[in-house]
This record gives sequence, C-alpha cells and structure tokens, in this order.
Amino acid sequence: NLVGSNKEIDMEVDLFYMDTTEAIAVEVKTYCTKAKINHFLKQMKNFKMLFPHFADFEIYVAMAAIDYTDAAIDYAREKGIIIIHINDDLFTIDKIDKETLKKF
Repeated sequence: NLVGSNKEIDMEVDLFYMDTTEAIAVEVKTYCTKAKINHFLKQMKNFKMLFPHFADFEIYVAMAAIDYTDAAIDYAREKGIIIIHINDDLFTIDKIDKETLKKF
C-alpha cells in the first residue's frame, strides 16, 4: 500500500498497480457504499500532491469489495470506477471501457 501525508492531509491507498505511464489506485472494503466511494474519490483529489513522483501518470481508480450495495455499483459505474468483486480467493473485474474511466 501507499501512505502519504503532509501537515493537513493523510492518505492511504490499499493497492497500487503501475506500469510506465498508467496506474490503478485500489480501495479495498468488506462492504462498499456510495459514501465510501465518495470518501475515496475525495482523497484521490490529493493523490498527485502527496505522491508527486506519479505526476505524469494517468491514475485510474478501483473499488474492491466482498459486497456492494446496488446503489454503490451503479454509482461507481457512473463515476468511471473499476469494480472488483472479491469472493474467497477469487476476484472478478467488471468489464472495463477505458474511455469512460475516471482519471486523476
């Protein structure tokens, strides 16, 4: 995970995958709601300030959870967030249309 902070802001990214120009920041939850998605999106607005070495990267976001509210899944799709479903030691990722993904 990544942990960043300054005098006013603390942020943790649970999982972070990157290649040479793109990255995915993943928030992991047991139970995902719209409020948890909004909290993560709010934190992500500070990502490049707290992690300036990723300033030139396209940063996408994903939520990984065991369970989602129906409203959370619909909301995440509207916001362009990658949805990852966790089931024991198996996970699935919803179909991704890269053109509609949210970038930071």
